[in-house]
Amino acid sequence: MGKNLTYEDLETIIQTLKSELADYKLKEAHAKAIFDEFKEVAERLRSGIYRFDVRTHRFLFFNKAAVELLGSEKGDANEITSKSILFKIHPADRGKVRRSARQSMVAGIAGGEVEYRFRKSDGTYRWNYDRWVVLRDASGQPRYIEGIVMDTTERKKAERALQKSEQKLRLLSSHLMKAQEKERRRIALELHDELGQALTVLKLQLRTIKKKLPTEQWRVKSDCENASNYVDQIIENVRRLSQDLCPSFLEDIGLDDSIKMIADDFAKHTRTRVSINAQKIDGLFPLESKILLYRVFQEIFTNIQKHAQADSVSLCIKKNDTKVDFQVLDHGTGFDRGPKEISNNIRPGLGLKAMEERVRMLNGAFEVFSIVGIGTRISFSIPFEEDKFIRELLPYSIG
Repeated sequence: MGKNLTYEDLETIIQTLKSELADYKLKEAHAKAIFDEFKEVAERLRSGIYRFDVRTHRFLFFNKAAVELLGSEKGDANEITSKSILFKIHPADRGKVRRSARQSMVAGIAGGEVEYRFRKSDGTYRWNYDRWVVLRDASGQPRYIEGIVMDTTERKKAERALQKSEQKLRLLSSHLMKAQEKERRRIALELHDELGQALTVLKLQLRTIKKKLPTEQWRVKSDCENASNYVDQIIENVRRLSQDLCPSFLEDIGLDDSIKMIADDFAKHTRTRVSINAQKIDGLFPLESKILLYRVFQEIFTNIQKHAQADSVSLCIKKNDTKVDFQVLDHGTGFDRGPKEISNNIRPGLGLKAMEERVRMLNGAFEVFSIVGIGTRISFSIPFEEDKFIRELLPYSIG
């Protein structure tokens, strides 16, 4: 049998319990003071703060901003339940809210976030952004969800306004490029039909003059021959300029040979080593897309010639299942795309912007990576399928 407790033992136990009770009350008071201080700070926040009990499915705490954001018409936190919140979420957004919350609790993820439309008391919808963490018990089971919610309606409006502005700018850019192609074609035809024919007539006249000269006028004949050769050079330059302005040969020789011709011409005039590793892609794109791709490569090699001072250039074209990957790598001076580019007088000009815009019109992705003193890599990927946006905005033809 156990030892009988004496009066002194009971007194000791009572004193110990009193001491522990006093200590507990002191800790409770301290915790309450901290919580009251937290509530005071939380009530001053413009963002909503809450704590949700996973087991009882009840909200244990709301600050004033959360009550306003989550739709209690009377400002009463007791009116806000998980069901009332879910009922006021836009039907199209309820699924993703459920999935996000379930994933956080079941998959063991520390937290989550979701943005959804929430119906206010006047029937209008506003955007809420909700971010939370899941607190778990010793066994790893979800115990509480603590989160912060804020109204992002104005940001959404600003994003939509920005998207509309970007769409207008892209539409304008596309129309400008269309007009540019038409103007290039007009100039190319004038160069070919007028200047080209005039130079041909001039060459024939020089030949006629040379034939009419007597034999003893050999010096004048030599001058005519030199002038005729110089006219040949001008005719070749006009022909090349006309082709650059209006690449009508794209229909004849195709995109593959046209890109190779750009690279070969660059190597010829700059004496730079150019290596090409390219798969055949000519049949993958419509004519309008080929023109845009041709312009991109024109701009790339023009930039390398003007700025890179490269000793070698490599071109790679690789076809994948749904897209074509393009890469041009030059071993040249490179440039800094950061803030230092202004002070170093190394500034990527409109050329890069024009390339990026043309790639975007092809529904592609564009990337530039450069290191000063090492070189520059330009990479972009273009999907196979003909883009409706291009067909509608660039309905020009070349001849």
